[in-house]
Amino acid sequence: MNKLLLQESNSIKAIYRYFPNGGSNFGIVEYLFAEKSAKLTQKATDDDTGHFGNQALLKVEKVIADEKALPLELTQAWC
Repeated sequence: MNKLLLQESNSIKAIYRYFPNGGSNFGIVEYLFAEKSAKLTQKATDDDTGHFGNQALLKVEKVIADEKALPLELTQAWC
């Protein structure tokens, strides 16, 4: 499970913090509007494998590029 919070947005990019398992440690995903893609710029300290960061990256890309939305908060769960 990830909790994602919009940290900052401007005409160039949107920056989301992702919190693995809803904890207090976070990583950062940036979405670049011109490139229509996201990148993981900081991995959370408790995200050893990068799984949570990769899931957050995919969610941010889907919501912004596909759904044309820029929500302040997202919750992401998987099995």
